[in-house]
Amino acid sequence: MRAMWIVEDKLRAMQADMGVLGDGESIVLQFLVKCVEPMLESNGLLVVTNMNVFFQEFVPLCANPCPILSLSNIRRVLTRRYLLRQVGLEIYTETTSYLYAFKTLKQRDELFNTLTSLPLCKKNLEPTDMSNMTLKWQSGIASNYEYLMYLNSIADRSFNDLTQYPVFPWVLNDYSSESIDLEDPSIYRDLSKPVGALNPQRLQMFRQRFEQMDGDHKFMYGTHYSTPAFVLYWLVRVVPDYQLKLHRGRFDVADRMFFSVAHAWDSALNNTADVKELIPEFYSPGSFEFLLNSNHLDLGERHNHESVDDVQLPPWAPSPSEFLSTMRAALESDFVSQNLHNWIDLVFGYKQRGEAAKVADNVFYHLTYEGAVDMENQPDPLVRHGLQRQIQEFGQTPKQLFIQPHPVKFGLQKIAPILPHIPSTSSIQSTESFPSLSNDWSFQSLQALQPSGEKPLKIHRSAVTSLAATADEEKLLSVAQDGLLKIHSLATSAQLRSFNVGDLALSSLCVTEDASSVVLGCWDNHVYQYSIDYGRIQQRFRAHDEAVTCLRLEERCGMMASGSWDSSVKVWGYTPTGFNTIPLNDFYEADTEVLCLDSQLTMGLCAAGSRDGRVYLFDIRSNKCVHSMHAHSQKVTGVQFVNNGRQVATCSSDGVVKLFEMGGGEVMSVSVNVPIKCMKTDGLHVVVGDEQGYLRLLGLEQDPLAQRIWVHKIHSQPITSVEVALNGSVIFVGTDDGFLHTLRESSANSPPVHHHTATRFSHMNKLHISNVAEKKDVRKSPRPTRSSEEPKKSNEEETANNNGSRKSSNVPTVVAVTSCLSWGDE
Repeated sequence: MRAMWIVEDKLRAMQADMGVLGDGESIVLQFLVKCVEPMLESNGLLVVTNMNVFFQEFVPLCANPCPILSLSNIRRVLTRRYLLRQVGLEIYTETTSYLYAFKTLKQRDELFNTLTSLPLCKKNLEPTDMSNMTLKWQSGIASNYEYLMYLNSIADRSFNDLTQYPVFPWVLNDYSSESIDLEDPSIYRDLSKPVGALNPQRLQMFRQRFEQMDGDHKFMYGTHYSTPAFVLYWLVRVVPDYQLKLHRGRFDVADRMFFSVAHAWDSALNNTADVKELIPEFYSPGSFEFLLNSNHLDLGERHNHESVDDVQLPPWAPSPSEFLSTMRAALESDFVSQNLHNWIDLVFGYKQRGEAAKVADNVFYHLTYEGAVDMENQPDPLVRHGLQRQIQEFGQTPKQLFIQPHPVKFGLQKIAPILPHIPSTSSIQSTESFPSLSNDWSFQSLQALQPSGEKPLKIHRSAVTSLAATADEEKLLSVAQDGLLKIHSLATSAQLRSFNVGDLALSSLCVTEDASSVVLGCWDNHVYQYSIDYGRIQQRFRAHDEAVTCLRLEERCGMMASGSWDSSVKVWGYTPTGFNTIPLNDFYEADTEVLCLDSQLTMGLCAAGSRDGRVYLFDIRSNKCVHSMHAHSQKVTGVQFVNNGRQVATCSSDGVVKLFEMGGGEVMSVSVNVPIKCMKTDGLHVVVGDEQGYLRLLGLEQDPLAQRIWVHKIHSQPITSVEVALNGSVIFVGTDDGFLHTLRESSANSPPVHHHTATRFSHMNKLHISNVAEKKDVRKSPRPTRSSEEPKKSNEEETANNNGSRKSSNVPTVVAVTSCLSWGDE
């Protein structure tokens, strides 16, 4: 006792060594702390200056003493728990980390706030706000391994502290078969139960003992799933000195060593003193050294006279690296993904404590839980020291992170490889591994469409920027630069609702699958969610620093992508109740305004087109731009993933439609020699609207004769938006001056016109156009030949061009129009 007081007195008198300070360097703050390393704690002084951080040891015992750390090299500073008290702080550099334990919470927080506010440190700190990590995991952006590492970190688990080393679950239950099938559910452990409850016979014994106990500190398991002894049991071959220290200079008894994976699982399943889980190294394919006795350690001889050497692997694993690769594949399997939330509930969640823990057979010794004892107000230092030793030996239950059931992972689609590894179409023989990106209808059905003859509707005061039909095929929604959202009936064309969102233009809209709400992008930098059912704004949040130009909502994976004039693309978490206003991803690689985008978020991909003609491909899992290409000579006005996500179609004001492989190679292009404003495509055909009011159906094929299928002169002003609806039986066209045109399948039984296009499109020759009561047979009009310029318009066409904006007359005007154009041979 007296020796302890003497040490305390000397520590209090300790002063920082001023000789280590450089020119212009001054001490900002200092506290007496412990430097915590595995199996070693060293008292000393943690000193923060205006340039550096350093730990000055009281007695130089630390195996890896903290060097002088430049503030500019610090990347993260995280608060930690130490011996179930919130007094820890961990400082991370690019390559390592250092854990310190303070005397009080107040001291810890003071140093944390001071350090992270110093300019040299603050400007280099990496973002630590991981509030969206659960949604990233649900959406498949974060893997199961990454999410478990994240949960361990925020639950104060640290590789520097063996008493709270990161914990991972056993996920397989078969370590004896010659081969295993990861698609077979029977090979997996039940993740809804703690290890101690997996064996029904052993569980019955634990329950009986629990019922026989008296008092407030009843427990089922006298051991824990993570203790220093268990961590070193796994890692003895790579850090033998730690186990030697734990066992006072010798290794544990050979029969208690980690000599076989199958034996370790059998012990965890049947031994009443063993309910241990695994550590991250079992799921890290590059960490196989802990399975090999590379240092030729004398680990003893078992009772059967076998020497303990390399770990004996399951028969299905021919090598340590393949064993860990299989373990990682199992961790990321569909079965584990569907059930991992149950294990999270036990270890980090609501089943960790209270009545839910009892029901789940998940009750451990009370000193493993934070808050079980009040160490701060324990007056007797010997009692305090004894409690600390018990906490160290019994292990520590992670900090409870969730008090409600953890959410389930979203629908499980196979995620494609990161973008540069996506094979080209020439090498792919099957598309079974890719989620289908095709529409529910084929664009071949559009070959029989023509302007309906209905009078175009004036629906907005200015350019219609986006059109969208609801999935139930009952409503058509439109937004425009006049700031209005309008909802129309598809059956009657009547306007059902008009809502003024604001004074600035609306650029884009996305409708939810159940047609209950619509998401709007606005030039006021905000995204709005409007309830169609209740007729009001549900949510409004600032998404960008400048105007929002484009949106793409994917409800099934719970995400939405947005683009902006601020040259950024962002990905947002989405649930039916609204958006998480902290982006999951943000990309700033574009040099100019982002004007259009598309996403396939189930595959982790997003593509964006910018004003300078570049197209960018982003991988949302790595948060990186994986490819950019100068696709066009002018601004990109449309971009869309096609052909099962293996290709990207684009259009531009340079009048060209292009198709690219994911790696950037151009597959084909077709020019219409007029600036293109908008497009819709299925990967085989594309509908484009241009600046002169023409609407075209093009084929995305190498054969020039098959590229141009039909063209209609729709309006005198530019076409600014296109929507294909009703299973491909109708096209809605929005114009720069606020009109809405409709194209439907022709009911006329006109004789065919023989065009020199591909024969498979010969039935298209019946198409003709008229906005009047009396029709004129298109066969009487000469067929224009293909040239680099648009066909010269006839007087009749000029009349039709102006028809969209002309006020109606009481006397119907009969105007014959021959706007069904095709290209003949050269």
